[in-house]
Amino acid sequence: MYRIAAQTQGAAVVSVARRGEDFALDEAGVLDALAADPRIRLVFLTSPSNPTGDTLNPGFVDAVLQAAKGRALVVIDEAYAEFCARPSHIPLIGRNEHLVVLRTLSKAWAAAGLRCGSVIAQPSVIGLLQRVIAPYPLPSPVVALALEALQGDPARRQRELLARMQANKTRLLALLEGRGFVRRVLPGEANFVLVRVDDAAGLLAACAHNGVILRGFPSQPALRDYLRISVGTEEELERLGAVFDHWENSGGDMPQ
Repeated sequence: MYRIAAQTQGAAVVSVARRGEDFALDEAGVLDALAADPRIRLVFLTSPSNPTGDTLNPGFVDAVLQAAKGRALVVIDEAYAEFCARPSHIPLIGRNEHLVVLRTLSKAWAAAGLRCGSVIAQPSVIGLLQRVIAPYPLPSPVVALALEALQGDPARRQRELLARMQANKTRLLALLEGRGFVRRVLPGEANFVLVRVDDAAGLLAACAHNGVILRGFPSQPALRDYLRISVGTEEELERLGAVFDHWENSGGDMPQ
């Protein structure tokens, strides 16, 4: 998403590929790229990341902030932060003027349809954004609904949602365990898991045929054999399990 946005604006993009079967972040590669190219003005990081669900090492974040000081903004996307146990990077903003943290109501607040989030940064950065931001970036009905979603006791509602999600994630991981067509499971720390399977395209189509929507990555060679499975309700997981049972027992035939 950030690559596309940058390219749309005509900006050059420096990408650092992930490493190994776990798609580990190449921390040294990021720091080397930052040191090698003085043109870099924005560094985008995600924690937890999508689709791997891994989080940033605090020591690495400190190193990036130090390397970028005085020359680049460091933007950390925390869209899935509520799902993981690690603390937010927001407290670091107080002593790092060049740090920006992004949060959203779309994930753990169950308000994806609003497309509403927030930018958290020091006043100097917010002032800069206010000079370049498009007029009326959020429609008034979206703002009103976002405020309504935060009324009452939102913290309690979120705790209940996260507890249900974690219980269902445990069920999802159990559902995947022992499947002959599953080659690798990356559970991560978000509300989804990344799974390497035999015939990802066929399984994706079989699930879609039965109203179960998973995410595939046919245009990304490194992820072509992987599917991202979001944690659903108990009923949705039962339906997913039924499709998996048929797929496994029939040798990959399309369920009816």
